[in-house]
Amino acid sequence: MLYHIIRTVIIGIIGDVVAWFFVTLVQLSRQGFDRLRRQFNLWPPLMPLLGGIILALLILVIPTDYLGLSLPLMDGALAGHAMPYLGFLWKSLLVAITLGSGFYGGIVTPQFVIGAVTGTAFAYLLGISPALGGATGLVSVVAAASNAPIAAILMGVELFGQMTGTIYVTGASIAAYLVIGHRSVYPDQLVAFSKTSWLVTQSGLPLSLDTFHLSYGLRRWINRQRSRYQRARKLR
Repeated sequence: MLYHIIRTVIIGIIGDVVAWFFVTLVQLSRQGFDRLRRQFNLWPPLMPLLGGIILALLILVIPTDYLGLSLPLMDGALAGHAMPYLGFLWKSLLVAITLGSGFYGGIVTPQFVIGAVTGTAFAYLLGISPALGGATGLVSVVAAASNAPIAAILMGVELFGQMTGTIYVTGASIAAYLVIGHRSVYPDQLVAFSKTSWLVTQSGLPLSLDTFHLSYGLRRWINRQRSRYQRARKLR
């Protein structure tokens, strides 16, 4: 059991990295299209048109499985079918361009798909059940990208329906939630508390304001290490 817990936590951390990539890509896409619109003073309805043109070109090289909700792809991943390691990249890219250019669409289901595909792909590499990897990847990406570990764990309970599986997804969800830090696909989420004592922030402010700064204790430790390094250089 410990063997599987460790490996599902590793998948949780991998899911966290994928969630970080997804969140960052969505933010960069929104900023890029907004900057383009303001720089050239474009009519706002032209931005979805531009996004549609980019998507039309991308689907010439990206498998059509990643278009739309991609629910068959997610079902296949949860069933244990082999998935590509870079599957998360294609889905993240299509969703980021869609939302960034101004199209309306959900951002929850893509997290399910991205997480399931990633978890199943790396489950083969880690030597665990692909179905277990897919479910673990799904909940870890949701926990990290949405900053919602409790909801992710409850989803894992529904997927497994047993205590052992719940333990696996709980470890992965908590690991993903903590490692991603204070990032989310929902920039208007209000901060209740800092996830680590190394960072200090004011509660009640949205994540988009980026009000986090290093704690006094961590700054002192960094300054001490810097002083030791400088003294060591002088002694050489």
